[in-house]
Amino acid sequence: MTLRLNLVNGGGDVIRRCIRKSDELVRYGGDEFLLVMPGIQEDDFAHKLRKIKRNIHAASVPGYSNIRLSASVG
Repeated sequence: MTLRLNLVNGGGDVIRRCIRKSDELVRYGGDEFLLVMPGIQEDDFAHKLRKIKRNIHAASVPGYSNIRLSASVG
């Protein structure tokens, strides 16, 4: 498995651990994801996005201790 695929899959795993069972996470393109969170309140949504970004940044990549993941939301 390539480094890029490890990074993308790792990022997706981090996101999945932060979302509700009713949410849908879809890989959209090479390293982009679409997250659908039906019925979520605006404050909860903002909190979830901060948590996802924080957890992605804190995630480690096995075999690549010097690499840090990041996320942009928009």
